[in-house]
Amino acid sequence: MMWGPMTQNEISSHFRIVNGKSQLVGTFTERYPTSRADFYYVPFIKSMTQNLVSIIILTSRWGDQGKILDRCLQGIYRQSFREFEIILVTNGLDQSHVNEIKNRHPTVRIIENEENKGCAGGRNQGIKEARGRYIVTLDDDMVPDSKWLEELMRFKSRDEGIGMLASKVLFSSSRDIIDCAGVEISKDGNVYGRMGLTIDEGGSEQIEEVFCPSGGAAFYKREVFEDVGLFDEDYFIYYEEVDLAFRARLAGWRCLYVPRAVVFHHHAWSLGHESSRKIFLLERNKILTILKDWPIRYILYYAPLIVAYDILADGYYLLKKKDISRFKAKISALKQLPRVLRERSRIQSNRRITYAEMDRFWGPYYSPWFIYKRRCRLDRILQEKSS
Repeated sequence: MMWGPMTQNEISSHFRIVNGKSQLVGTFTERYPTSRADFYYVPFIKSMTQNLVSIIILTSRWGDQGKILDRCLQGIYRQSFREFEIILVTNGLDQSHVNEIKNRHPTVRIIENEENKGCAGGRNQGIKEARGRYIVTLDDDMVPDSKWLEELMRFKSRDEGIGMLASKVLFSSSRDIIDCAGVEISKDGNVYGRMGLTIDEGGSEQIEEVFCPSGGAAFYKREVFEDVGLFDEDYFIYYEEVDLAFRARLAGWRCLYVPRAVVFHHHAWSLGHESSRKIFLLERNKILTILKDWPIRYILYYAPLIVAYDILADGYYLLKKKDISRFKAKISALKQLPRVLRERSRIQSNRRITYAEMDRFWGPYYSPWFIYKRRCRLDRILQEKSS
């Protein structure tokens, strides 16, 4: 669904300038009523620069994180493709830290939040402020290669149905090892970094369709958001890009993996590598995504795998970690069931693809032992980085 094009008078009547930034006013929401349950729709403004890329970065910490943010911004400044704007969303930073960022990076547009609105809420704020035809979400611990945007822009118009592009993400401490090359959906309901912890072949891999990009380095056409809405803010963090991608894929949009578009990941964990809060959000948001986005035939078909994996994972965290976060997550997800079912009805009614096309969504099933060994190897890489 798209709103627009709008006349210049309509645009002026729906926006006002506050502290140098445009904000929606009442007439817009009255004409286009939305709520969190209805997602958020963005007007398409014809006068935007045709090739402008809006890069949206979130940051919520300072100290050593400030050095990482500086590296991220310096990587953007070095881009060979020059038509971009940077929108930085600060989630709960002290005013002194925000002022320091403004002094160091005066050309960056900053949206200040007194409290942490999460990845979903912060990115939505950036998208609403963005002037670009293309939207990039970039985590503050990602440092892009100098030709990153140039490589992505080469494929922006390859096919009208391509609405998302995935970058190759390498570990900053082990630059020959892939962190992810897009995201894949397992039949047990979990999501994994595609090609994670494999050796990089230097960009010689095939340009191919993948399920979706990692939200830490994702490229979107603005039309995707106009069609299916923005990130679901109830997710806060984790799986929000997967939920968005499911809505987009069901509506017919596709995603390409561009192996020569490279970023380096510094892994500055937002909530800790294995914190209870992270475990809770990952499990809750996985359940919400299955209930909202998976067509019923796939929920029923893969239910035995989903349940079997959950029993093993629940037992592992309860007995070995003494952590009940996964049980709390299930209760939280069930409490949201009425809202989720309302959203599910709309999402599934917007489906424009066949079951045969959906069959390609799901990646391979990984055994719990494989996942455990993979996690141990990731721990070793991160420990080597910190030593």
